[in-house]
Formats: sequence, C-alpha cells, structure tokens
Amino acid sequence: MNNANYSGASNISFVNGSCKKIGNDAFIFPVGKENKIAPISIAAPAFTTDAFRAEYFMSVPHDSGYDSTQKGPA
Repeated sequence: MNNANYSGASNISFVNGSCKKIGNDAFIFPVGKENKIAPISIAAPAFTTDAFRAEYFMSVPHDSGYDSTQKGPA
C-alpha cells in the first residue's frame, strides 16, 4: 500500500515471485530467485493510486522475447 516499507531483505530473505507496490513513493522491490536477491527500483510515481508490479527472472531478456534494444540508459 502507499507508504509501505520492508526491512531485512537478503540472499536468504526476499520475495520469490511477483511483488506489487501501490502509492507515490520511490520503492525498491526486494525480489530475487534461487537464493539470490536482485532488487528492482522505481522512482516516485505521481499519484497515491499508482501501482507497479515487479518480478525478477534469471534469463537474458532478449532470449525471452523482449526487445532489449528498447531499454533506456541505466
């Protein structure tokens, strides 16, 4: 929900699957797979009703059907 937070994410404590954040705060999703945390972050959205879902996949995006040339600079 809006203003939600977490603590204690690590290689042995993370979301193994999809994680959803609602609200207008910058957020780091504590996601990962197979004993490896791989956090994903977003900047602060505009509205308290904005919602984002994140999940980490251990694969090359291009090999999974995504056009990796469309990725913005890091």
